[in-house]
Amino acid sequence: MAVSFDFTQLSERERYKLMIGTIIPRPIALVTTVDEHGRINAAPFSFFNCLSADPPILAIGVENNADMSFKDTGHNIRMTEVFTVNIVSFAIAEAPAAFECRRHVTLELGRSRQIVMGEIVYAHYRDGVVDPRLHVDPAAVDAIARLGGDTCATIRDRFEMLTPKL
Repeated sequence: MAVSFDFTQLSERERYKLMIGTIIPRPIALVTTVDEHGRINAAPFSFFNCLSADPPILAIGVENNADMSFKDTGHNIRMTEVFTVNIVSFAIAEAPAAFECRRHVTLELGRSRQIVMGEIVYAHYRDGVVDPRLHVDPAAVDAIARLGGDTCATIRDRFEMLTPKL
């Protein structure tokens, strides 16, 4: 027997719980920004993904503070128009890959969240992550993904599945 939920009848927290428990795994990014005074900020995001290769666009979901003021990441991107998305690996100390982005567009979703789309202008990789044919080694990236609640996972178990031809 199936269970269904009318999202229009659920609270924000209930919708959040269902979404983060179902849309898995979600890559974790450490987004770094600099404010207009030169202060560096770093914040983790699991509402992040790639959207397009032409132009090269990725997106992060930036939540506001409870009083609807901008958190540091959102504020800094608004003021400087740039941010860097660092891929979080199991080793954590140094990102295996980082994307320098220029803000492309910001979508306001109600009062509590923005979706910031950034155009990737530079990509940086740790030695050994990318081969000469531009194939990225998933084991070298060793990315961490967010599952529901506080549960995270790595991508160490892999298998091949051909992309369907349409």
